Amino acid sequence: MILYSDLDEVLVSPIRSMPDAEGMVPIVPRPGADRFLADLTQHGDVVLLSHGTQAHVARGIEMLGDGARYLRGVITREDLDPIQAQIDVVEKSGLPEQTKLDLYQEIPPIFEPGFVFDDFAVGTWMYALKGIATATPPERWIQVEPFMYPKPDRGGLRKAYLEFTRRLAAWNASLSGRTGTKTRRKGA
Repeated sequence: MILYSDLDEVLVSPIRSMPDAEGMVPIVPRPGADRFLADLTQHGDVVLLSHGTQAHVARGIEMLGDGARYLRGVITREDLDPIQAQIDVVEKSGLPEQTKLDLYQEIPPIFEPGFVFDDFAVGTWMYALKGIATATPPERWIQVEPFMYPKPDRGGLRKAYLEFTRRLAAWNASLSGRTGTKTRRKGA
């Protein structure tokens, strides 16, 4: 199973909005990010799925320190560009909203389906972009409470992980129910 995690406001946070002398925004790791990534590896391969540029994502991975060892792949803005280009064509078409929604469903994903952890909600433009790219339905999109330094973290990653395990159990139960296997009762 592939488990996609966003970077900004999920695993790291900017210290301030203004870039430093090198044009980069300083960032800090979220408390508990390494534990979150370690917990996810018990369920599958963790892939970073960020709308950030390659340079920004590389800095974010560096800031994660030892926690970055849990990542099995990285997807950046540049990798998402083919999906963004198709979304842009649909958006600029002037077609009715329902037709646009139908056309979005025709865009083929470019990455394996999985679960996505992101601070954006279902229904936002980021969900459209990442959801299409990974063929992720709403029930496998886990919204993570954003971490905004210097505000204290309120356990957003732990809450997201618990929500994930709840949904994973429900998903697994629905899959086992579709296999057609039934438990026979004693004496039947």
